[in-house]
Amino acid sequence: MSRFQLLLLALALSADAFAVSVCRARGLRSALVMAGLFGFFQGVMPLGGWFGGSLLRGVLAEAAPWAAFGILCAVGGRMLWQALKNRGKGACKTGGAMLLSLAFATSLDAFAAGVSLSLTGGSAWLPAVTIGTVTFGVCLIGAGIGTAAGKRFGPGLEIIAGLVIIALGVKALF
Repeated sequence: MSRFQLLLLALALSADAFAVSVCRARGLRSALVMAGLFGFFQGVMPLGGWFGGSLLRGVLAEAAPWAAFGILCAVGGRMLWQALKNRGKGACKTGGAMLLSLAFATSLDAFAAGVSLSLTGGSAWLPAVTIGTVTFGVCLIGAGIGTAAGKRFGPGLEIIAGLVIIALGVKALF
């Protein structure tokens, strides 16, 4: 895989983490935590997929989209419920457990990519570092956009966040 192809793969894999960052980050601290966590998971999951793919290629590749669907729909549904319940009472917070769930769920496609990389027989280390680093940067950009949009659109952005995350879950099946 060329460096350009690897960069395109990293950008594609970071798209869902970017969407979550736009919808959920509020401020610099939140942006750094979210970008760091998403970048870490996106970087580690290809390694897990590569090692797991060497052992159980078919089973893991088939299960990853369904796991992403279930987790993202559950988290998105909870966020949507929270936003509707707290409407007019201020923004919903993304707690540690929810943030970990989002980081894990949005990185399952990187796990599947790692399984695919294991088929090529090449090393997974450069792709993992590239994917994690690109995701970190993309999430920082998304968080900046989200912070500015949150000030302008307020609580309505929380409802959009839940719907976007549910849509990402549905997208994972295709």
